[in-house]
This record gives sequence, C-alpha cells and structure tokens, in this order.
Amino acid sequence: MIRNIVLDLGGVLITYHPVSSIMRAGYSREDAERLNRSVFLDPLWTELDRGTYASMEEALPLFCSAHPEDEKLIRAFFSNNWMELLFQPIEASVVFLKKLKQHGYRVYFLTNYAADSYQETSSRLSFFSLADGAVVSSEVKINKPDERIYRILLERYSLVPSETLFFDDHEINCKAAIRCGMHAQVFRDAETAEEVLLSNF
Repeated sequence: MIRNIVLDLGGVLITYHPVSSIMRAGYSREDAERLNRSVFLDPLWTELDRGTYASMEEALPLFCSAHPEDEKLIRAFFSNNWMELLFQPIEASVVFLKKLKQHGYRVYFLTNYAADSYQETSSRLSFFSLADGAVVSSEVKINKPDERIYRILLERYSLVPSETLFFDDHEINCKAAIRCGMHAQVFRDAETAEEVLLSNF
C-alpha cells in the first residue's frame, strides 16, 4: 500500500521553461536562447542547485566571466524579479497535491533547487505549506539522481520505501528512486499521475 507520495518541484508542481519565461519578460527568442545557454544550461547552474553557491547574486560574476559576450544580457535579466517569472505554479498539479492530502497521503518534496530560489518560491506559493516535509539539494549538498539524497529523505521522515511513490519529470531520477526501493513514475501531467496512482496502487 502506498502511504507516501514524493513530488519533484520543477516540471511537476512548478514551471521550468527558461526560454519561454525569458521571452515573456519581453526578450527576443534569440536573446532568450542565449541566456538559456549561458546560464541555465551551464554547469554552474547545477552547482547552484548543489548549494556550492549560496545565491544567484554570489554566482552571477562567475556566469559573466564564463560568458563575457553575454554579460550585459545576463546582468539585465537577473536584476529583475526573475524567480517569480521563472517559477510559477502548475495549477492542475496543485489541485492534484490537494487531492492527495484530502485522501490521507503524506506528501513530501524532493527537489534540485538553489537555496535562494527555494526560499523565495516557498514563501511566495502557498501550496508549500501542504507538504509533510522536503529535502532540497542545496540544503544537503547533493543533487538527484545521486542515491544519497533519496536515502536522506527516507531516513529523515522514517519512510518505508515500498510504501512510497515518487513522481519526477526525468526518468533518470525515477530510476534512482527505484534503486532505493521506492516506486517511481515519470511525471507527464497531473491527470496521468492521478490515473497511475488509482490504477496501479
């Protein structure tokens, strides 16, 4: 029996589409794609998730040094409310989360998320209060799919792996959860996730 549902955030409960988000701020597709390559696809972004750097403010000079041709663009975009632009709730998924709680499941977040971004997003979006717990990569200095972050989650909240179902939009992260004894499903959308839960568990 599944008692615990573990949800990723980006791509599951929160939007994460840098190019379209940047374009909504009024940038051209060309500039949005340049920013995506220079920041969001740069390995430094992964290190922000890992907690190597405390904030984007701290890491910003490193991005600029790595991509001097895009420094003006980088500084301009990150001088505004970029977190609110980038990280928006996926409404259907929030409804799914509320249904899980109504049906008595314990719900946890397991996410790769930079420290300052997580603090801002969790304070801005009210659904975070519904979680029974969370493990954030920047807090524990480990990113998915490293199996250690899954074990931290299981141990911190005394979760039985066989009673725990994990949803993540990346298959590699789901495979790591399965290796830790959990059930896991690649997240496509809230409707499909609900069907998976009802039909398979």
